[in-house]
Amino acid sequence: MNDELDFINKTTNSKLLLFKAIFESEIDIDDSIRYFKKAAELGEVNAMNFLGEHYCSEMEDNIREENDILANAIKLMKEYYSKVVKLTNGNIKAMIELGKVYEKEKDYDMMKRYYIQACEFDSYVAMEKLGEYYMEVEDKPSLMVK
Repeated sequence: MNDELDFINKTTNSKLLLFKAIFESEIDIDDSIRYFKKAAELGEVNAMNFLGEHYCSEMEDNIREENDILANAIKLMKEYYSKVVKLTNGNIKAMIELGKVYEKEKDYDMMKRYYIQACEFDSYVAMEKLGEYYMEVEDKPSLMVK
């Protein structure tokens, strides 16, 4: 384990860490997550995307319960997907997942921001989500975002 931590701490090659993380994901997910996090710290967008997906999945697994795991998963999913959106300027999946989580949190300004960004890349899912939102707003004016 110490050799693994030394490798993670000393390596500055984000691609090498990404490959190691992918390899480890079949063996030990906790080790894999450590590699992905280090690669993400070094600016590896693919690692950030994986982490966003991982925490999105963890969030969905715990959605029925209000607990620390759910809160942490939501926080980390938002953190990594936000970075992916900024760095790639076009990751539609990240935009839609962020829109969904902000919608669940009733943060409609942020929800619209990410859905509109995805619409700019011709995402039909985002267009549908925005359409549903606006239909709901018309039925309930108190939901209107100012």
